[in-house]
Amino acid sequence: MASPEVSAWHLRPGDAITRTVLHDQYGGSRQGGISPSVKTSNVLIFTDAASGRQHGYFDEWHGDTLFYTGEGQRGDQEMIKGNRAILDHLSQARALRLFEGSRATVQYVGEMELGTPAWEWGYAPETGGGPVRKVIRFHLQPRRVETPLPPRKNREYRHANENPATSSAGPFSVDPNQVDRALAAHARTQNALRDFLAAHGTEAWSPGPDEPDFDLAWSRRGHLYVAEVKSLTHVNEPAQLRFGLG
Repeated sequence: MASPEVSAWHLRPGDAITRTVLHDQYGGSRQGGISPSVKTSNVLIFTDAASGRQHGYFDEWHGDTLFYTGEGQRGDQEMIKGNRAILDHLSQARALRLFEGSRATVQYVGEMELGTPAWEWGYAPETGGGPVRKVIRFHLQPRRVETPLPPRKNREYRHANENPATSSAGPFSVDPNQVDRALAAHARTQNALRDFLAAHGTEAWSPGPDEPDFDLAWSRRGHLYVAEVKSLTHVNEPAQLRFGLG
């Protein structure tokens, strides 16, 4: 099958449109509740409480999650055709577009994404009140649009010193060797975390002059993460956790 053409999406949540015009513009089957498009990079899905239940489609909202029944009116449903299109929409670079209603005029709800877990088995009668069978219930949630972080100049990681040497001049109440061991363990842990991130394609950085003092930070999928390494003993654990969280 040829790759779908990428087409700009013009509908906003709440917009009403007839299915005829919708499929003329964005492709997909004019019938059925799951309509993958070969014309554009969209999978159009429809939920209709009024007509769905008579065919065994019991779609329900639980908070911001829609438990969406897969396609197939008779027998146990299978992860094929439209159901597979929903499951594989990310790997196929397709957007899930949810509509309220299934005939004539429908209303665009918005772009959806699979939750965690993506789906589960449920039970519902066949079309027309037939025998109970297994159905696929997808967990669909409104897609969260991630805003990329602004670029930061001179982003780099400064390797932590794993061989510190604490001065022993003058009287002291703490063994300098014990301090050195704690500092070395801190540095090794910090550097190991940085190496782990780098091995997985994520570059960490040390704080710049305009940033708070932290051990290292990184961004991934539009989110910023900050790490503060703390060494714990049974004596200092409460205080260290407070410092780390603060």
